[in-house]
Amino acid sequence: VAGINSPPVYGTKGVASPSNQTGGRRSAASWTGADGDFWLYGGIILGSGAVGDLWRFDGTNWTWVSGPSSSVLMQSSAGRGIANFVNNPGPRIAPAAWVGVDGHLWLYSGLAGATLWRFVP
Repeated sequence: VAGINSPPVYGTKGVASPSNQTGGRRSAASWTGADGDFWLYGGIILGSGAVGDLWRFDGTNWTWVSGPSSSVLMQSSAGRGIANFVNNPGPRIAPAAWVGVDGHLWLYSGLAGATLWRFVP
């Protein structure tokens, strides 16, 4: 379990591990997926600033799913409505997040600006 001021331990992107940790953060978006897994996006980590990383917790292990392992990368997009690996909402503090009836995550705004993003798990 991450401590209040602990840094993240990213491990390998896409690989669940007992050593992976989200780090102590606040103002992140969180939700439960259709599969029952817990998801976490962004927020702020003391000493690091706002982050734009996506995590999944399966009840046992955390997996770093997407986004940078630093707060340096800003929002990037291949274009409106185009699915692409370069797409990243960027660091977000206190965004609104919800899961649509299609099971996709919708992420809106936060202190990063008024943009709407969709994540297809």
